[in-house]
Amino acid sequence: MPLLNFWMSIYYSLKRDAASAEKYYTWVLRRVDKYIPEQVFENRLQKSVCPLAWAHAMFVLASHFLTLL
Repeated sequence: MPLLNFWMSIYYSLKRDAASAEKYYTWVLRRVDKYIPEQVFENRLQKSVCPLAWAHAMFVLASHFLTLL
């Protein structure tokens, strides 16, 4: 779930826990290609809404908070 992982990244950024913030942030980046979907599935049977504007907005916010560490 990209949205939740970006939220967790922001949470840990606010707690000044850089390692955990990076872990949740990079989890998403390792699993997406061009656009950030609503959910990430590890199989080809399931599909998700893609691109999802909320997920891209959360990417921008999480990126911002990581730069504050």
